[in-house]
Amino acid sequence: NNISRAFDGGLIRWSGNKRSMDLFVMNAGETTAPQAVALPGNVTFARDEGQLFSGAYFSTTLLELHRGDVYLFHRWIRKRAAAGHDDLSRFTAGVLSRGSFGSLFYEGEFAYQGGSLSTSDVSAFMITGAVGYATGSSLLSSFAVGVDYLSGTPADSKVVKTFDPEFYTGHKFHGFMDYFVTIPLTTQDRGLRDAYVRS
Repeated sequence: NNISRAFDGGLIRWSGNKRSMDLFVMNAGETTAPQAVALPGNVTFARDEGQLFSGAYFSTTLLELHRGDVYLFHRWIRKRAAAGHDDLSRFTAGVLSRGSFGSLFYEGEFAYQGGSLSTSDVSAFMITGAVGYATGSSLLSSFAVGVDYLSGTPADSKVVKTFDPEFYTGHKFHGFMDYFVTIPLTTQDRGLRDAYVRS
């Protein structure tokens, strides 16, 4: 969104020797619907009292030059457009690893989403990864190749299989041309397959 969000809530953090754990519960205090033409008159403030975002995030660097993260998030929208069904009750569980072997470096992440979207079940996943080389040159300090794969929903599926990144920065990760900043809306629920080179 072109309007920043505000989260009201609490965070508890524990830090130990090369490891940390965050536990949080947040209310998405301010929301606006994405606008095709973001003129001041089109952007209206709406306070959302019915959306909670909570989770746990564990990180460790027990291996030198290698970091591993494990997380579990839950997003709950208590409004009910369909009688008897919350608009959203979805969890996201994932693992992330990054590190280096000398001049070679890598990063990889896998996440799975389950739960419900109104009257439909959710079963979706994401896989991302990149490998690169640090040259040490001032002209080109490093380069890497990578892929992103976000699952999509087939037309005949009764289960929502579209991976929906939670509050992510699509502009940063999926292109400055802003074609894919509101997944799954901008991909019509088809997911995303992205290969890239970066330096």
